[in-house]
Amino acid sequence: MDRTKIAEVLKAAADCIDSLVQEQAAKETQTKVDGASKLANRIKDATGERIDDSIVSKLAETDPEIASLLERLAGSGAPDNLGGPDDDNAKTASDAQGMGGSDARFLNFILG
Repeated sequence: MDRTKIAEVLKAAADCIDSLVQEQAAKETQTKVDGASKLANRIKDATGERIDDSIVSKLAETDPEIASLLERLAGSGAPDNLGGPDDDNAKTASDAQGMGGSDARFLNFILG
């Protein structure tokens, strides 16, 4: 067998592997940049300040544990539900049934 043909086949295989590795690295980098952009938007929503592209690129290169900490600090963007009014125990100042005797007397004294 000719050594030049073997060398050509090995070079073609190496070029193919290099291109696959570069494509995978580009995908991973894009995934990191997308995640950093989302984090930057959440930080912007929380603080009201725009995050520069240079900082977004630094966020993309940040250790995953630090990025996770920043995500928790930035919050989910939507406020937590704090509940609503309790309709069963709704009492107002004009509701004498819900008041004790002293409260009703005080209200009658104020309202005359």
